[in-house]
Amino acid sequence: MAQFSSVVIGNESLLVQCSEKLLAAGHAIRAVVTRNPDIAAWAEGRALPVVAPGAGLSARLAPMGGFDWLLSISNLDMIQRDVLAMPAQGAVNFHDGPLPRHAGLNAPVWALIEGESRHGITWHMIEGGVDEGDILVTRGFDIAATDTALTLNTKAYEAAIDSFGDLLDQLEHGLRRVPQDLSQRSYHALADRPSAHGLLDFTRPAHELARLVRALDHGGYANPLSAPKLRAHGRLWLVGSARAVEGAGTPGAVVEATDDHLTVACGEGALKMAHFTHLCGALALVAQVGKPGDVLDVPSVEERAAISARVAEVAPHERHWRARHADLAPVELQGLGKGGGALVSRPLVLGEAVAPEALVAAWAARLDGHDLCDIACADAALADLSGGGFIAPWVPLRIDAGGSLGGLAEALETALNETRKRKGFLTDLPARDPDLSGPPQVPHIGLSFGAGHIPGTAVTVELTDGMATFHTDTGRMPPAQAELLAARLELLAREADAGATVAALP
Repeated sequence: MAQFSSVVIGNESLLVQCSEKLLAAGHAIRAVVTRNPDIAAWAEGRALPVVAPGAGLSARLAPMGGFDWLLSISNLDMIQRDVLAMPAQGAVNFHDGPLPRHAGLNAPVWALIEGESRHGITWHMIEGGVDEGDILVTRGFDIAATDTALTLNTKAYEAAIDSFGDLLDQLEHGLRRVPQDLSQRSYHALADRPSAHGLLDFTRPAHELARLVRALDHGGYANPLSAPKLRAHGRLWLVGSARAVEGAGTPGAVVEATDDHLTVACGEGALKMAHFTHLCGALALVAQVGKPGDVLDVPSVEERAAISARVAEVAPHERHWRARHADLAPVELQGLGKGGGALVSRPLVLGEAVAPEALVAAWAARLDGHDLCDIACADAALADLSGGGFIAPWVPLRIDAGGSLGGLAEALETALNETRKRKGFLTDLPARDPDLSGPPQVPHIGLSFGAGHIPGTAVTVELTDGMATFHTDTGRMPPAQAELLAARLELLAREADAGATVAALP
């Protein structure tokens, strides 16, 4: 048996299972590349060097010395070319689907959505394009009629562990490479989402919709794609479970409603749904969603396409917004009501000495009492994207008011450019990520660039065409309090000096 050395890279527990097999066979692991703290702790317990992934990885690996194989195991990051050039023998990747049929990401989910009867896993060389390298080992298994994303991922995990011995044998004694027939290839990118972001189309057969709900059921784990949902009474509701049953009627018509389930007619059969929640993940009563005699919304083909197009604009940025929500520090004001009052607006005089957005940020930080905080931000583009409820009408804008007003203005310009580039986040994100403790709190103060009052804020300062407008909801605060806050902002603007520290402003 030929001994070899390797660097392993990945962020899921499968990496640990396979690495233990490597070590048990006497093969050296030069480094473990991961951002998962649990995997890092395991590696440190095994006295293995831990290296952070991302830009500059080759420089961080260089001190570890030469190695034979790079093994990518449950790793969703693209590996840079200079890193792929480092191993003497080559690089191998684990893929959670059969190649070339389901290349790309989230293969088990797409296999379920597309009605496959079998699935599988693949160990392949990292060569050419994404998931295009020669196949080394495969394992196939049946997809059961009750399989969900969770159970199919479990089957793939078990097949990966079971097949790793075969891969190990090839790494020790020689590769048995099988080229892929790329004419059979399909590919799903990180930002791909189901049609209309999982909105159920009741004109379709009930068994297709039940399969979609199962395909998006990740159990208690993070759902990287979409939550299945329906639209009723002008709102979106998430669907926890569904199965096809006998029934007929106008697509979308509620044919039965009980305390625990709702049955809706489809293009073929009926769909019995249960475990409804609000977009934020909070439980919803069946009666809130529908009752006998109701007809749930059935968007047209054109409307579904428009939803998909909007979602496609923000989906590539989901990892960024997950991280921002986990780090959210929303500005808070004291003594607010619950809202629902009249929207009152009045003009502001902010002068021209300092950028008005920096004045608003400094004022918000002073009111909140913390130098580092987040306000809500929106522009006209986000206001347009958020129509329909699939995308939130605000994003967090980070303020660091610990220095000078001029420094805050410069930092804010950078933050605004980044925010505009990242566009927005999907409203079902909190329900799909167990690491997020509920929906993000909308900061009480908002900064709007031609988007009007930002929903959920108590106060929004809107900047447009060289003018500033102060919007407040009388249900959140009485007019006298709103006028006092506006007057404080105008006072700060009159006294503003770019060289002054924010803490020194009135």
